[in-house]
Amino acid sequence: MDDRNKDLTRLFVRDIDEIPLPRRDAWRPARTSASAARVLLSAGAIAAVLAVALVAGYALNQRQQGAAAPSASPTPQDTGLPFVDPRASATPAAPRTPGRPLLSDQFGFLLQVDGGFSIRSETGTTIGQFVGSAPAVSRDGRRIAYWQGSGAGNELRLIDAAKPNDQRTLLTLPATERGGAGILWSPDGAALALPIWSVDSFEGIDGGPKVASLRTISVSGGSSREVARLTSGRVLVPVAWDVDGGVIGAVETGAGGSMSAYDVIPASGTTLGIERQDMQSGLVGVQSSPDGKQVLAVSIYDNTVRIWPTANFSAAYPVRLSTGGLAKLTGARWRPGSDEVWWTRGPEIGRFIPPSGSLAVVYGSAYPATLGPFRPDGSAVVMILTSGSTRSTALVDTRGSGAGEPLGPEPIVASVVLR
Repeated sequence: MDDRNKDLTRLFVRDIDEIPLPRRDAWRPARTSASAARVLLSAGAIAAVLAVALVAGYALNQRQQGAAAPSASPTPQDTGLPFVDPRASATPAAPRTPGRPLLSDQFGFLLQVDGGFSIRSETGTTIGQFVGSAPAVSRDGRRIAYWQGSGAGNELRLIDAAKPNDQRTLLTLPATERGGAGILWSPDGAALALPIWSVDSFEGIDGGPKVASLRTISVSGGSSREVARLTSGRVLVPVAWDVDGGVIGAVETGAGGSMSAYDVIPASGTTLGIERQDMQSGLVGVQSSPDGKQVLAVSIYDNTVRIWPTANFSAAYPVRLSTGGLAKLTGARWRPGSDEVWWTRGPEIGRFIPPSGSLAVVYGSAYPATLGPFRPDGSAVVMILTSGSTRSTALVDTRGSGAGEPLGPEPIVASVVLR
């Protein structure tokens, strides 16, 4: 793999629900056929899960903090949750709830592999392997959209996660265009929002495609419809789709991955109107709520979670989860099938209900923890424990049983439904 593709792999391997932020060298297509054949994954938010060991021994601790509103700060405490030191053993025995094993062949994982991605059941059965980039999983976890090929004129493909041989091409781009990172499903699964870039790009250190458009397409077939276009060298990355409100929320990103604006775009495509709102710096992990009506991000400058309606970034309000000497927030995401937001801060993982409600720390450890993808129904979450350069990965029950199962070392991009 050449240096450019290594850089892009580190950049674009993201959790499926988070936006990828292109670097300067991401604007231009690969210069050789060999480079173009090396397909890069883009998946949205939290860093790549590069697990090299296993972790087990999770226990659920439902310690309510008694906060009247999510702006209150939980008092840091030793949760007493026995995360296993990943340096101690590579093969610890995972606890199971009697009669209720956590791993299930009803669900599976989308995994990053060399040159593309694969689908594997939680119990270890490989379902299929694909060459492609930017895989995006529908909210119900049953379908995957991705760009087949990484250069000019690539195709938009649609896969049934349970029947990977049953796939079809929804769109073939002309040789003057290529599919960009950040494909977004509408919450109802009826349509996709597609970032598309021109092959021609501006010269200079910042570069950027000469045309960056956002198009929508129905998964039932038909022509795509352009709903927004930029000619500034920046690109549009869709992050939320409010179907009832008829708008798509997107961020503008430029060279180096900086986000300069949040755009509200009419999804009808009847007019190419963008309501552009300047975006404060320091926001990371931008993602949509399951219903597409809200957006959240972590503010690294004031250590808060910011939440705003999809149609109005200026209405963003902060949720402060830590103050003083407490560890910095490292991530936040909605739990599917609920109105909860789960967050990570140092060794603690907690949850709250916006805009008001109880605040609780639900997991803790002696080491920094990170949330990976939730199951589509919210019943379990991939959790990553970090000790030095060692990362251990497990699937953890979110429903209160305390069950946890160690997972393999492959980078987990998303969770899917297989039956």
